[in-house]
Parts: sequence; C-alpha cells; structure tokens
Amino acid sequence: MKRFRKSAIALVLALLMALQGTEPIFVQAKEAIEDVQKNADFSRPEALTEEEAGITDSTSGEQDKSQQSDADVQNETTPSEDTETQEEQTTPAEETEENPQEKEVELKEPQDYYPIPEEPEGELIDYDAISKTYKTGDKQYTTVYGGYVGTYKNEDGDTELVDNTLVKPEEADTPASEEAQEASSVVATEEKEEKTEVYQNKANDYAILLPEQMSEENGVTIENGKTRIGIIPVDGDYTHSVIKDNAILYNEVYEGADVQYTVLDSSIKEDIVLQQPTDREVYEYELQIPGYQAEVKDNQVYIYPEGKTIKDAKYLLETPSMEDAAGEISFLITLELREEDGKTILTVKPDRDWLSAEERQYPVRIDPTPVEIQKSSFNMIGVEEGSPTSQI
Repeated sequence: MKRFRKSAIALVLALLMALQGTEPIFVQAKEAIEDVQKNADFSRPEALTEEEAGITDSTSGEQDKSQQSDADVQNETTPSEDTETQEEQTTPAEETEENPQEKEVELKEPQDYYPIPEEPEGELIDYDAISKTYKTGDKQYTTVYGGYVGTYKNEDGDTELVDNTLVKPEEADTPASEEAQEASSVVATEEKEEKTEVYQNKANDYAILLPEQMSEENGVTIENGKTRIGIIPVDGDYTHSVIKDNAILYNEVYEGADVQYTVLDSSIKEDIVLQQPTDREVYEYELQIPGYQAEVKDNQVYIYPEGKTIKDAKYLLETPSMEDAAGEISFLITLELREEDGKTILTVKPDRDWLSAEERQYPVRIDPTPVEIQKSSFNMIGVEEGSPTSQI
C-alpha cells in the first residue's frame, strides 16, 4: 500500500513536470475552438398536426388570433425591407438630381408699347408718301402731314399703306428673299441644325424677319432692297415666343427677364423687360453686316457701306434708354463695339446704380438697340393759308 502511494505521487509529479511550459498551447487551443464557425440549422421544421401537438379546436382559434396579433404589431413597428427600398427610390432630392424637370415658362403676350397714333374720324380717301386725307363730313376734309403717315412705295413705285402685322413670308405683299429667310430660320443645336418658323412684316418697303426661336446662329434679319444685316443675341433662351399683331415676345430669355421686338413704320424696337432686379451687367449681340462697317458716335451706332462715312449710314442704332414702372427714364446706357474672332460684337451696358436704386420700381423696360432704317427721303411740309384743315 505504501509502495502504491509512492508510485502515484511519483506519477503526478512526473506529469506536472511534463506539462510545464504548455500553457500557451492550451490558450491557443481555447481561442481556436472559440473561433470555429458554428453552424445552426434555421430551416423551418415541418408543422405538427393538431393531434400531435395536443391542441383542441377551442385553443386553435385563440392561438391563431394571438399569432396574427403579434404579426400585426411587428408589421406596424418594423418596416419591411421592401418599404425601406421604395422610400429610398422615391427620395425627392435624388429624383430631382436624376430627372431634373424644366421650369415651366408662363407664355405672356406682347405688350403694346408703341401704339399707332389715332387717326382722325372720317373716311380715308387719299394718301401719298407724306400725307393722308380724310373726309370728315359734308364737304369737310382733314389732311395729316408728317409724323406717322403709315405709307410706303412698292416695287412699282405706287404708294401703299403700311401693314407691319407679322405673317409668314409667303403671306407678305413683298416676301423677303430666300437668303434672308434661310438666315433667320436656321437654329443650331448641339446635335444638328434645325429649322424654325420665320415671320416678317406684311407690307412695307423693307422686311423684318423674326424667327419663332432664336439661337446663336439666327436672330433678327433686316432686308432693305439688296442690303441685309443681322442682329443676333450672343446668349439667352429665345425658345418661348408668342406673336401678336406687329410684335413678338420671347418669354423668360433670362431669369426674370423677357425680350420683345416690335416692328414700326421705319424701325424695329427691342425691349428687354426686367421683371425684377438682376445681376446681369451687359447684353451682347453679334452684328452681321457684310459689306458694311459699324462705328459708335455720341453713343449711337452708325452702319454704313465700307469706304463711306457716317453721313452715308443706311442703318442707325439709336441712343438707348430705360424706363421703370413709375415712368422714370434714364439714358445711362453705354454702347460699345469690338471685333472678336472675326465677328462684330455690340455690348449694351445699362447703369447698375440706376437699376439698383432704392426708389426703382419694377418692371424696368430697357430699349437697348432701336434700329432706324433710313428712308430714301424725309420731307417736312409747311401748310399754306387757304389749304384744307391740316395737322403736322
């Protein structure tokens, strides 16, 4: 017995000595066991029958209701993944970035900024290049001289009444040349060149062509006899136009600004209508004037044949002006010309201080480039004693 104890103690001591320094091995073994991936079976087991589960009919209905109630609560408190995905897909900011929607432009009609003077009551019985005569009563006549006469001479030399209503060229009394129509109708896009409708004044001794849509390739074309010039805006969105009578209004060309062109007896008026204050400082136009040259003098632009002088000007861009809603008028607009890449660029600079003044009332109408077409002659007639009732 004593010998057996000694043997057991010796065995234990030998075992302890053998295991010295093996602690790291056990630690590593423990960590390795903990890191082993554990697989759990989450497959749905087969449902037990009511008989196997020992559920009676009375308890089955209550349990179904309980399960349905728990499911309803879970649906109310925990949104499904489909719902979250749907909400992510319809986030307004993301939708706007991916599918930006164009701002809807209100299409306003042109305004009658330049009404034709009222004619005397009576029947128009005669007219020529400088006057109109009306029968106003029994053996009573009124003759109007000068001012707005509203007549022109056609190609045959006969005097006709002016009609500046904008129509398609084929409906005009004297259609503009095909070259002029082509110059006004081409609209350049990033992908290709397209055509746009063109309109011109119905009856006058010159043709003003205005495209339904303008771009950097087409703009206002003025054809007078065998001469033709073009005035093309350098920038702006001229795609939202409305035509009425003798005017065309391009809506929202710039943010909060419209542009209107009005054809008159011997000129075309451009009006930039600022509906609100703007940060834009200049408005620029390309002048297409083949065979002509342009010169600024006294803040007016004279366009005359090459080799001639200002006194031979065929076209005149008059001193610009601007007027606010209160009727305040300013001529503080500067016209400048420069050559750039073989093009003649006209720059219009309205006075910023005047536009931003505290007392300024909007809308403000800027008349930057009224184009006067020089007639072949201008007459001022005096009225002698004994002539019919006359007006000058």
